[in-house]
Amino acid sequence: MKPASRINWKLINLSAWLVVILSYVLPFEQDGHIGIHVGFPLSFMTIYEIDGQRNLLSAYRMDLLVFLLDAALLYGVSLVCLRLYKHFRK
Repeated sequence: MKPASRINWKLINLSAWLVVILSYVLPFEQDGHIGIHVGFPLSFMTIYEIDGQRNLLSAYRMDLLVFLLDAALLYGVSLVCLRLYKHFRK
């Protein structure tokens, strides 16, 4: 059995950027009058409706842990696809 391979940092970087890009491209999910949920595959940012008394910084919430989980999920899927591609290419 082979030892665990090293982490592919380029693929992690690409996965994180892909999560950010997909969150802008894919449609948002509106939760009634509370706000809009943004993120793919899990919602990592919520933008609340702004009334006259809120400022921009209090109008949204970003869950960094969920963002990292999204990037890790996309990294895992990308890694499996890359290994399958290399296996069947031989």
